[in-house]
This record gives sequence, structure tokens and C-alpha cells, in this order.
Amino acid sequence: MSPRVGRSDECILRIWTRDGMQEDYALLVELKMNLRSLQFIGKNLEDFYHPLPQNCVLLHLSDGIYTSFTDLPGNESGPVVLGEQTSTHSEHGSSFDALMQLANLDDCIQDAFKVREKLEEDVSALLSESQTQRNRRQLLAERQENLAAMKSATISLTRQKSQAAKRREELQKSLQMRRDTVRACEPDDE
Repeated sequence: MSPRVGRSDECILRIWTRDGMQEDYALLVELKMNLRSLQFIGKNLEDFYHPLPQNCVLLHLSDGIYTSFTDLPGNESGPVVLGEQTSTHSEHGSSFDALMQLANLDDCIQDAFKVREKLEEDVSALLSESQTQRNRRQLLAERQENLAAMKSATISLTRQKSQAAKRREELQKSLQMRRDTVRACEPDDE
């Protein structure tokens, strides 16, 4: 049964009958009823003294008795005054309130399904965002490691360059001193 049918406010009431001589049941009445047009009569028929239309169908539900004055067949010959109730036995069906509670429960369940789907979408979106952020953090960490390695290499090369410059300066000074010494040792040819 689809939810649309479960929430329908229309129904068809079929009353079947047979007399003692027949083997098969015959359709006596078929009424198309709108449940919104049901009217509450009371908890029992003993307190109801108003006239009812001829062949009026009364629905005895667990919370009281209902009828639908607008869903009667077109052949009405006038009101019938309700007499004494001859049978005390009645079959209980579902109350209108119980049916409305079921309809509300069905609406709540449908809403819960929609909320669950929305939550699944939101969680999926958060997880994909989280994965993207994790990837960004990992990329940032790798770049920071590379930057730290480059800084370390730059510092090391700067030290090596500084040491090489000192060594060159020392060698140049040493070379200049040797040249000066060699010139000073050369006899003057004058």
C-alpha cells in the first residue's frame, strides 16, 4: 500500500447480505464516503433523539458513533426517527481518532525518512569537505617540510659560502704575503 492511498480520506463502504436460502452473498449497498464528512453522533444511540435519513449508515467506532449525511444515495424519502436499539452486540472498528493518529504517524514516518535522507546528504557533504581539508592540511604539511628543508639547505650553503669566502680571503692574503716576500728577496737591479 503506497503512502498516498494510506492517507486517502475517501473510501468505499460495501455491505453484503444473504438470506437463509442463498449460498452466495449479494451486494446490498455500495457507498462512496469521504471520511472528512463524518459527523459524530455520540457515544451511544440511547442519547441521540434527532431524526436520521432513511437507510442511513451508522459507523460504530471505538470512540463513538459516526454517520455521513452527505454520502447517501440520491433516493431519500424523508427522515426516519430512530427507535429502540434491538441488538446490543456491535462489532468495533477503528475510531476516527485512531485513524487520524495513524495518518499523523505515517506523516511523521515520512518526515523522518526525509530528515534521514537530508542528514545522510549533510554527513556526506561534511565527509567530503573533511577529506578535502585533510588533503589540504597534508599538502600544507608537505610544503612546510619542503620549506624547512630548503631553509636548512640555504643556511648550510650560506655557511659553506661564508667559510669558502674566508678561506679564499686567507689564501689571497697568504698568496699576497708570498709575493711580497718574493719581491723583497729579489735583488734590486738598479
